[in-house]
Amino acid sequence: MIVGQFNDSFQPITDGVAAVVRNYALKLGQMVGPQGGSFVIVPSFPGFTDQDQGYQILRYRSLPMISRPPYRIGLPEFDPAFKKKLGSVPFDIVHAHCPFSAGKLALRVAKERNIPLVASFHTKYYDDILSAVRSKWLAQKILNFIMEFYSQADAVCTVNEATIEILNEYGYRGPVHVIENGTDLQAADPESRRSSAGNRVISELKIEDSEPVLFFIGQHIWQKNLRMLCEALRILKDRMQPVQDNGRAFRMFFIGDGDAAEEMQKLVAASHLESEISFLGAINDREFVRGMFERADLMLFPSMYDTGALVLRESAAALCPFVLIAGSTIAGDIRHGDNGFLSINDPAAYADTIINAMADPELRIAVGLRAQQTLYRSWGTVVGELFTEYQNIIARYNHKKQIAASYGFFQKSSGPQN
Repeated sequence: MIVGQFNDSFQPITDGVAAVVRNYALKLGQMVGPQGGSFVIVPSFPGFTDQDQGYQILRYRSLPMISRPPYRIGLPEFDPAFKKKLGSVPFDIVHAHCPFSAGKLALRVAKERNIPLVASFHTKYYDDILSAVRSKWLAQKILNFIMEFYSQADAVCTVNEATIEILNEYGYRGPVHVIENGTDLQAADPESRRSSAGNRVISELKIEDSEPVLFFIGQHIWQKNLRMLCEALRILKDRMQPVQDNGRAFRMFFIGDGDAAEEMQKLVAASHLESEISFLGAINDREFVRGMFERADLMLFPSMYDTGALVLRESAAALCPFVLIAGSTIAGDIRHGDNGFLSINDPAAYADTIINAMADPELRIAVGLRAQQTLYRSWGTVVGELFTEYQNIIARYNHKKQIAASYGFFQKSSGPQN
């Protein structure tokens, strides 16, 4: 099997969809072996050199997206050398992870070669579009265009049942396959709980044993409810007793980057939280990330925007409990006080939830363990399911071609197949 993963973002960009594409390609490369092929097709990124990771990367020309760095606008149609390379790959199936330039390229490849197209729905596009165009009418028109793309796929995938409801709200009416996300972090041993990675984080960040440690990891964009989180942290400082040794109420670390990062730092300064809060920027060192999960008392993730946050699987792997917003798409499988903590979308309530969780260390340990038991999934398991789904999709598609050929014609479908 020769598979192509198409997306508008990839390394060195560190968003969740890029991580999904990377892990799909890596695990598929291991599964298909030398007789198959695992490819990633993405825009170029100046100054970045791809490393050999067990799959092949084809990049095409791009321009900077001025409104949202570091993202790039792909221009595959203006890259003859790339088109020649792409044309030499005999794909059996292509998988689009976005509906824009990379998705349209995948659709064109599928139509030209009479092979199936899989399209994954990862993002609440309407929120992003409305934020950019500030017109509900125009946002809906663009959303209709996006849904037309998904209607032309032979199979549509998403990460959970709650996201299927969003697709239906957007106007999509076809079948949807649920392929849940996974993690590349190994499940921590409940007996030892902390590895050398956790000790490294403690040393490098100069964390004291008595300090409560909180953190957020992800894109620093307002859609992830980070303004509310900053306000909750201000309230948290007022309500928590400081650690006597250093006068801090807690340590909070933000990992990641994004167009809201600078303003977030200004909010922190205005609230006099510089002593408690540190911004570490984007971190690609996975061992350091593991160490943060291992040392943290709570991972804070108040996003109402995400459809299937990878950080929940990572947190569960490391036995780190988290605080989500009740009713958010990512909170569908979370039960408060069992495998996670939930709060209403209010800064004071969110601060209270943190305080209550911090007050009961035994509960936090139990919740972290239960999160691992109910949420942990390795990428090997996930991509094994995906590989089986690819086989089924190809078989259905080829069966349809055989039937069509028996009547002397073949026309690619305009919608998903059951």
